[in-house]
Amino acid sequence: MESTKEKHIISYDCGYAIRAIAMLMIIFVHSINEYECYSSNISHLLLIPMFGILGCCLFFFMSGYGMVNSLYKNRPTAKYLITHIKKIIIPVIVVYIINSILLPHTMAYNNIEIDHYNIFTLSLPEGTDIWFIKIILFDYITTFLLFKLIAETKKRFIYLAIVQTALVATLFLCKAGGYWYISNLCFVLGAIHTTYPVFKKKHIAMSITLFAIYYLCIINGIVSAPIQIVGGLAFCVIALCALEKTTYRPQWLLYIGKNSLLYYLLSIPAMWLIPSNIMHFTLYFAANIIATTIFVFAYKGIAKLLTEKIHPTNE
Repeated sequence: MESTKEKHIISYDCGYAIRAIAMLMIIFVHSINEYECYSSNISHLLLIPMFGILGCCLFFFMSGYGMVNSLYKNRPTAKYLITHIKKIIIPVIVVYIINSILLPHTMAYNNIEIDHYNIFTLSLPEGTDIWFIKIILFDYITTFLLFKLIAETKKRFIYLAIVQTALVATLFLCKAGGYWYISNLCFVLGAIHTTYPVFKKKHIAMSITLFAIYYLCIINGIVSAPIQIVGGLAFCVIALCALEKTTYRPQWLLYIGKNSLLYYLLSIPAMWLIPSNIMHFTLYFAANIIATTIFVFAYKGIAKLLTEKIHPTNE
């Protein structure tokens, strides 16, 4: 096992804050899609249409960092991989069941039929594709195999970059998901950051410059895959540097970060239950966050009770 002494460590609070901001950006875009202001000039100048992709970039960055940092500390055994996959698959199955029960009773989806084949394609009922889960599973398995089969650190990162670039290029050329899948290249950046820190002065200066170019391109309607890739990578470096220098991180933000996967999954049924046509966007967004938090709290409470029944603690 390789020593982690010289590897850069992001503090837990900083990591959770990054995940939380990523999740809030994603839920924000999911919410604002219900309103006409999504396509307004002000929204365009604030890059709001890009919040979802940039949020995914942050999420993938932290996933890459977390996965590789974990593999440095643990042997890449089959048990290790199964444990990590279960942490993703079990919440997906639970949320699928919740959606199957709730969806037919919501205002927007009355009297629909649930296609249970969706669970095998990792999609939520009524065709809501949770593409992020599929990509993360691919990332985890690929990274695990690279650590299992390759001993040299640099070679691992080189092959990881090649595999992820090939995946993103294939999906993009096949027009699967548009620009969303491009954000997965930030997984590679997060993995590299564990060993080769990205926040040196030259990296920060370059990232700010590139993000400024990205911003100018976007607001002038110049959008392409390379521009999205550069903007996402630069955004991750800037966000990481900013949050590492921020000492105040409220507990509610850290709670969202610690449970970011559940927020991603459970925000979807929460949005289905809240009618957007009778309230202002700000209230609708706040209601989504509150409702999702209640769902997350309930999920964790029930999961804890079931775990204690299955594996009672010896007092």
